[in-house]
Amino acid sequence: MEKLETPDPAFAPPAEKNPVGKMRLFQTAAIILAVPVVAWGIFVVWATTSFTPCGPAYGFVQLGVVGSWMIAVPSGLFALVAALTIKNSSPSLRQMCLITSVVVLIPPIIASIFLSRWHCS
Repeated sequence: MEKLETPDPAFAPPAEKNPVGKMRLFQTAAIILAVPVVAWGIFVVWATTSFTPCGPAYGFVQLGVVGSWMIAVPSGLFALVAALTIKNSSPSLRQMCLITSVVVLIPPIIASIFLSRWHCS
């Protein structure tokens, strides 16, 4: 009976023992995804302050504020989870994720305050 040979180790994919690269990628993705969310939030704040109160665009402004909340909360939670669950990555990247999770929520809060104070209810 012939003995079966195992494949050479050069052909086998290397086993990843330290998944720090994937963790950094996860945190970097959280920061990169937050950039358009913050841009949308800033646009909604601008729209809330620039359109006339009780004007024809009031419904669109309300939808913009609601949409800003709908994309900011998951993005902020994604960044917060990335910062709090991944302990092995660099501390500066973790701090950036924590700061990002807070910064993402600032424009919807400002837009909601402006909408409730300056526009019809």
